[in-house]
Amino acid sequence: EETLVVTAEAPVVDTRSSTIDTTFRQEFLDLVPTTRDVFNDLPLGAAGIVGVGPNLGWIWGFSAHGGATTDNVFLIDGVDTTDPRGSYAGSRILVSYDVVEEVKVLSLGASPEYPSFSGGAIDVRTKSGGNTFHGEVAYTSVEDVADNRESSFGADWLWTGEGEVSRSGLHGQSGWTASATVGGPIKRDLLWFHAGVQTGRAVGHPVLPGADPPEWQDDRYDVKLTAEPGHSHRAWLSWHHSENEAPNGGQWQVNLDPTMLFDSFGSTDRWSAQYQWVATDRDILSFKVLGFVTDDNTLPQPVTWKPGYVSRQWDGFMVEGDYPFVDLWEAERRTVQADLSHFADDFLGSHELKFGVQY
Repeated sequence: EETLVVTAEAPVVDTRSSTIDTTFRQEFLDLVPTTRDVFNDLPLGAAGIVGVGPNLGWIWGFSAHGGATTDNVFLIDGVDTTDPRGSYAGSRILVSYDVVEEVKVLSLGASPEYPSFSGGAIDVRTKSGGNTFHGEVAYTSVEDVADNRESSFGADWLWTGEGEVSRSGLHGQSGWTASATVGGPIKRDLLWFHAGVQTGRAVGHPVLPGADPPEWQDDRYDVKLTAEPGHSHRAWLSWHHSENEAPNGGQWQVNLDPTMLFDSFGSTDRWSAQYQWVATDRDILSFKVLGFVTDDNTLPQPVTWKPGYVSRQWDGFMVEGDYPFVDLWEAERRTVQADLSHFADDFLGSHELKFGVQY
């Protein structure tokens, strides 16, 4: 029996690629304290990525090397999950933090499998099972966060009296998140699984004394199967389901009157399948398909049984009466993508040529 060990040093400058990218691997994700948001928090640790908002806009986002928030794209396992309303709204899929293997942030000069963007691409790679059983349990909590959004009034106005304080419930919250993952072989060296579940709850401070506090709850479920029927073939199949609910949701916004309460609730289902074939020592063919369906609803709570109206006073607007809107919104996306990678050693030097199509 012979053992062959190959050692080499990575070049300081990779002359074969013009891509600017940063990869956050699992070891980094486990050690660095974050908000456990792989799409909106982790990218800020990459060079050239800066946050935009919420003070600069009504939706928080990030800018890659000076680009607009509408120039970004969000992917899971290499397939686009960007909100159909536009990339300013981020991804429609809420990824469970503990099922993430790595997060790659790409910007200028990204390879052609990342199409339709000119800003930043956030590609989240999920975990797969292996030949040994493994798992983990995690618990995080946020306790009595200081409320830094208080607004006092110099005169009686709507439901706030002179000298009283109105504050946003979002910035005075406490809550917790618990998760568990498990993975292992179904048949060693052939078929593996990985599964995860995450649940979270949070409660905020009421906008005014006596009001019901805003609440939030979120549940996520993930399952992934990985198969390797031969040394040249590999396939993935994954499914994600999430449910969220926020009673008394109007109090998350400081510019709404305390009677302006609504219940918001929604669900998301995502499915994904991928196949990769190493055809030759120079050619790799891959096929990917992904789809998701989301259903988000906002229903007003009948508190005063009076229609709400807008009053342009103070530094924004508030509404007296019940929340006047019913928001029922569904989103759906189906993506099919095929890629061919060819490694050429004698075409103007050494290059990796990639061809692909996406629908």
